[in-house]
Amino acid sequence: MKYILEMDEEQAILTKSALEFYARIIIGQWNMIGELCLDLHDEGYAKKKDALDEGMYDLRKIVYPDLPKGASYGVTSKEKSCLVWEIYQVLRHCMAWTRSPKGGWKVEFDKPISFSGHELPKCWAKEI
Repeated sequence: MKYILEMDEEQAILTKSALEFYARIIIGQWNMIGELCLDLHDEGYAKKKDALDEGMYDLRKIVYPDLPKGASYGVTSKEKSCLVWEIYQVLRHCMAWTRSPKGGWKVEFDKPISFSGHELPKCWAKEI
């Protein structure tokens, strides 16, 4: 079975961010929660970020008790994170080449890699 999802630019940007976030949570990078939810320009940002990071570390110890503070598993260490990261890479790659057809030097211009052994999803952009 194949599923086809059509979305606009804003939806694609949010989807790409959600995929990256989900993959990073799976591998133990729970500090991403603060980076996503807090306003960098809030005058209390640093204090809130530190408190949130400590709280997230305490919660993460329940799920990953052997993972030291500041560490995470590799994106290829868990099957679910591999699959999510592959979808993220494909969408990121498609969006980068659509925005800049001449290419660039950022990682999003690199060809996506399959870590899971699954066929990579297909992605293309079309003018509407």
